[in-house]
Amino acid sequence: MKWPALLNTKYLTTLGLFVFILTAFFSTGFFHPDEHFQILEFANYKLHGSPATDLPWEYTARMRPALQPLLAFWFLKFFSMLGIINPFWQATALRVATAVLAWWMYKKAIQHVFIKDEKAKSTLIIFIFFAWFVPLVSVRFSSENYSSLSFLAAIILLVSNFQHPKLPFLKILFASFLLGCSFYFRFQIAFAIVGLGAWLLYRRQLSWQRWLVLLLGGALALGVNLIIDHWFYGEWVFSPYNYFDQNIFQHKAAGFGTSPWYSYFILFINKGLPPISLLLLFFFLVGA
Repeated sequence: MKWPALLNTKYLTTLGLFVFILTAFFSTGFFHPDEHFQILEFANYKLHGSPATDLPWEYTARMRPALQPLLAFWFLKFFSMLGIINPFWQATALRVATAVLAWWMYKKAIQHVFIKDEKAKSTLIIFIFFAWFVPLVSVRFSSENYSSLSFLAAIILLVSNFQHPKLPFLKILFASFLLGCSFYFRFQIAFAIVGLGAWLLYRRQLSWQRWLVLLLGGALALGVNLIIDHWFYGEWVFSPYNYFDQNIFQHKAAGFGTSPWYSYFILFINKGLPPISLLLLFFFLVGA
């Protein structure tokens, strides 16, 4: 049976861009208050739009990294130069920019998936671009989203070049820099970074010289983000430690409620809408 022309990978990928942009336009508000109050409000503070006294307690604790507020700061200044001063239109423009970035990253990732069968690859594209929750989450200007996209970009740079007899040093440096940025977008991604490092060790894909380059890129990301945090807070701070101190030693996170470890599976099933979520959970467990 011939595979329908409308289901070829090029057409589906282009249609996916339309779906992502459309989703960005029809999305409103935020999924979690942090998406607004600890990114956009932080940027607005640096734009002299609101005083520091209006910022959440995390500002005083110096525990939030300033990397994404800096991006928002640049975006908002650029939008203002274009005459886009309505905050709702600015938020929409941020989502559209994020939608295009996410679509492009997913497109690059699909290109590096080693699937020769056209039907199988088209099915993968359908699940990535048209599963309702993927574009819904991917267009958000959230720390989780940008951390994931940076991490994905690093994986693409590393894995896509494994066939190269000598993985280029510059690509390793940039990949490790992106890993460092993904950490500063969202500290919890550290667990995934450790997992990636363990996988690289297991596969023995990198020589000791390339491991040094990998560490150098991470150190470079750390240095850049220290400077960014200094720009935002006006003093030298190490936000990863402050975040750990507030949530682990000071137990601030526990003050917002606690849940058992298996709550993630319950939330996944409920939020993902059964029976689709049950099928996805099955494939997640098989893949793990």
